[in-house]
Amino acid sequence: MFLLEDGPAPEEMILGSLCEAFNCTPDVALALDARLAFNILDARLARMARDSHNRDVTQMSEAEAGIWLEITRALGRTGDGADRGTEGTAPAEG
Repeated sequence: MFLLEDGPAPEEMILGSLCEAFNCTPDVALALDARLAFNILDARLARMARDSHNRDVTQMSEAEAGIWLEITRALGRTGDGADRGTEGTAPAEG
């Protein structure tokens, strides 16, 4: 469920987000299985988070690297890649 600071998002915002995510018209979005659609969106976000975590900070722009470091520090990670295991493995325990 989409939540805003003051409660659930309006139906129009949710419908618009589905249309954008699935590149479809509102009538098609309304016919989607809501649980499946949101599970797909969650899976996409999880993949994006994983890919972001696995990115090489040296390949980022200065602005991207700054944001990445802020996020990883806020999450209790070093942000320099030292906390990551090799690709396909869990991050090293710190």
